[in-house]
Amino acid sequence: MDDSKDGPLCCCEYINHNGESSHILAICCDCEDLDGACDSLLKGEAIGDETVNLISEDVLDRIRIPNPFGGGAKRIDHILDLTIFPPILCLPLGIYVSALNPVLTLIVCFVVAPLSIYWYYRKVLKHRKRTQFFMSWALTSFASMYTLMVLVIYPEDVISQPEFAAMTLLFVFFHVCFFNTKRGAGSVTYDPPSNGIKSKPKQPSRKRNHVNLDSQLQEPSFCQDHHEAVSITEGDQPHSTENWCQVCQIPRPPRAGHCRICSRCFPRLDHHCVWLDCCIGRENHRSFILCLLVFILGCLWGSLRVIVILFGGDEEEFLPMCLEVYASRTSAIVFVSSLYVLGSGISVTSLLLHQVWLISHNWTFRERRLAKVTNSESRLSELDKGFFKNWQNFLFGNLE
Repeated sequence: MDDSKDGPLCCCEYINHNGESSHILAICCDCEDLDGACDSLLKGEAIGDETVNLISEDVLDRIRIPNPFGGGAKRIDHILDLTIFPPILCLPLGIYVSALNPVLTLIVCFVVAPLSIYWYYRKVLKHRKRTQFFMSWALTSFASMYTLMVLVIYPEDVISQPEFAAMTLLFVFFHVCFFNTKRGAGSVTYDPPSNGIKSKPKQPSRKRNHVNLDSQLQEPSFCQDHHEAVSITEGDQPHSTENWCQVCQIPRPPRAGHCRICSRCFPRLDHHCVWLDCCIGRENHRSFILCLLVFILGCLWGSLRVIVILFGGDEEEFLPMCLEVYASRTSAIVFVSSLYVLGSGISVTSLLLHQVWLISHNWTFRERRLAKVTNSESRLSELDKGFFKNWQNFLFGNLE
């Protein structure tokens, strides 16, 4: 299209990443990167990672939503995190395929799904990307079990109305805890003195799936502790290196840490939870623990209740009936879903137990990990005030 345009953009026009004026109807026009990749494939030549990245950027730049409020059409990945969609599509499809026969159930649920999630998790850790993939996966898992309960189990009159009402309240309460945790872990603020000029903290990028290059270059860990701060020359800053964040350029209170994904400092930072897409710290640690408890209770209650409904209490006939359940597609889907949710509940239970152990010692996940790396585990003993005192401070919000 014409690369020069006078006047404001209409709702369907935009300036592409090459600085040229374009239109959302030109989504399939003049994609030079894609044409070059197709030519390479026809010639039997390999396509490099740089070409793939260019094609991906070109595709995302062309998928836009009309914007009637001025400024032209908006990129969809600037409005939504596109990583929320794969779990919504793949999880129901995986359950359906698993329900075809017992062999596929074992392969998909216990091999393909865990390895795929682990591979993507390692990819996120490598590139320090903020993603809502895991959050979408967790919410889809919990919602799928409740949906099956509403559409399949409850209409069969195999559970009472009070029990169904209790499950519904638990489902609602989980989302209350979830969004309360998502409100954030607090933030480290800094008001510089009026008689001096200090560097303002860098603001996190608003762009979806943003990779913070400054954090990658300057921070040695995922959620950095102040003991790992990059050293600075004496006199360069009026604060000690132990409490100064080299990335945010602000002083931090004790036990605060910098998250490389969120690109911010948080008070009493525990860890960045990819499953909730937020950092866990002083302000939301209790709601995080409550969210884990409700999630585990819902998974175990729902899955075990479904298994009892399908097979009754006869333990001797359990294995033969597991094979018979695949005779009905609906029963097979419900059975596979209950197994998946049961496994999810057991996995989250291990995370909860680890958190309980850390809280019992008044430690955070970041402090424990860094103590092993720096061989300074003796410093952890200074934080431990005893089992009952630690839990009293945690439950009543008297955290350091």
